[in-house]
Amino acid sequence: SRQGEECAHGAVFRVQAGTSYRGGSLAEEMRFRVKIAHVIDSMDIGGAEVMVQSLCRLHRAQGHDVSVHCLYACGVLGDALREEGIPVTTYGPAPYWRLSGRLFQAFRRLSPDAVHCHNVVASAVGAVPARLAGARAVICTRHGIVSKPRNLRRQGFFWLTARCADRVAAVCTKAQENLARATFAQPEKLITIWNGASPAPILNGADTQDADRKSTRLNSSH
Repeated sequence: SRQGEECAHGAVFRVQAGTSYRGGSLAEEMRFRVKIAHVIDSMDIGGAEVMVQSLCRLHRAQGHDVSVHCLYACGVLGDALREEGIPVTTYGPAPYWRLSGRLFQAFRRLSPDAVHCHNVVASAVGAVPARLAGARAVICTRHGIVSKPRNLRRQGFFWLTARCADRVAAVCTKAQENLARATFAQPEKLITIWNGASPAPILNGADTQDADRKSTRLNSSH
């Protein structure tokens, strides 16, 4: 039914965003396995890449099927995910139109419930084929502050392709404000999901002194 489809769509998005409705845990709400595909430039070391790696591990631990689709290179984090049994596929380097075609073919075979595109290029080449292939939820996340929202070539292109997205996620309030001001923006699609990381361990006095000595030796060797 239409109501059932809307409920399922909302559940897919909440799993992908790592959130839940008030009054119930995510585990309680998600009683079925979701197939999630991440689209990203590469899985070299970087903030967005580490976030994708964390999401893959989290969602797989929750019982969902996850895969990563790299546009240009697998990278060291992608290699690590492969070793853990998570599929990581590379589609380029190639022109945007060819990357979109390859992603469409892959999504038709995979039939993902949710496709999560990370940053501008991944959204530009991934959101449209995800929607055409029948993904039930398409999410585009911008992992930066979007310092030049009026840049037509970059932000306008992003928002045109994000027409196919159900939500556009910003990582802070300022990023959401900038995205809302961008050319062709659809502010009603915006949501802020703060980046998060485990705090660094607190060192005791002895550990701090040992770390200082190691740092001194490393600095003197350069």
